[in-house]
Amino acid sequence: MKSELLKLLIQHQGTVVSGEAIARSLHITRAAVWKSIRVLIEEGYDIQRFPGKGYALSLTDDLLSEAAIQKHLPIDHDFHIDIRKTVTSTNDAAKELAFHNAPERTVVISEHQSKGKGRKGKQFYSPKQAGLYMSLVLRPACSIHESLLITAAAAVAVRRAIKDVCGIDADIKWVNDVMIDNHKICGILCEGNLETDAARFEWAVLGIGINCWEETFPQDLEPIAAALHTYTDQPFTRAALAASVLTHFDACYRHLDQREYLDEYRQASILMNKRIIIYEGNHIMEGTAVGIDEQANLLVQMKNRTQKVFSGEVSVRAQ
Repeated sequence: MKSELLKLLIQHQGTVVSGEAIARSLHITRAAVWKSIRVLIEEGYDIQRFPGKGYALSLTDDLLSEAAIQKHLPIDHDFHIDIRKTVTSTNDAAKELAFHNAPERTVVISEHQSKGKGRKGKQFYSPKQAGLYMSLVLRPACSIHESLLITAAAAVAVRRAIKDVCGIDADIKWVNDVMIDNHKICGILCEGNLETDAARFEWAVLGIGINCWEETFPQDLEPIAAALHTYTDQPFTRAALAASVLTHFDACYRHLDQREYLDEYRQASILMNKRIIIYEGNHIMEGTAVGIDEQANLLVQMKNRTQKVFSGEVSVRAQ
């Protein structure tokens, strides 16, 4: 009953709905309405009470819920949304669901991650109710050699969603970071389980973490990370952002092999024609980024050859 009441308030967000109208719509008593309202307020929803008039969910309420995200998705979408209060990481939760045959486009979204996952074993800073932390279960038709295309499509989807919801033009840093003003706003991590022949995925999990409302970062992240709210005066919610990311990603993913998103990925790259350093394990390379190929590999001009790079950490060399 509580979830149905929340869904009704979200449908009328910013508008006062009388207790009588709620009771009539949900076929419950006025006392049951107030009991459910009180529980939602205790959970953190910004519900305003207007004596003699009714209740309204504030337009600035930003707690995540399935109903809040559904409100911004196309009616015919195929996503199965699973909202959590806290997880170790949304990728771990999604992998568990994938292992137990969860359908493709199952989406785990959490208000908090205790051990958010980044690339190369790094941890993604994930304070409660500050960011958008979500992972999708995928069953891609591409080979493992084309797996970077999933990350590239996700980066473009995040970039488009930030433009739609926040009005900001973001950049992309190969392979998995979305940036604004040379600060990391979003990290992307794609993991998978291989079929027996190891040529294709049995399933993959795509993790996306976006900094939205963080005011401070740990000392080691302070110089390199930032949150969306510091770059926009445009009101936005994480629910609207989540829906926009999912919608844009789905459009790219359905035609992953057509690679139309790669043009935008290349145009948004902050690395092109810059001297860069690539760290791959204990191996360090240096060269000039000159392109991104059709598999989303980075092309780096070395002294006597063009090197194709498909993994590693990249930094721009100080001039």
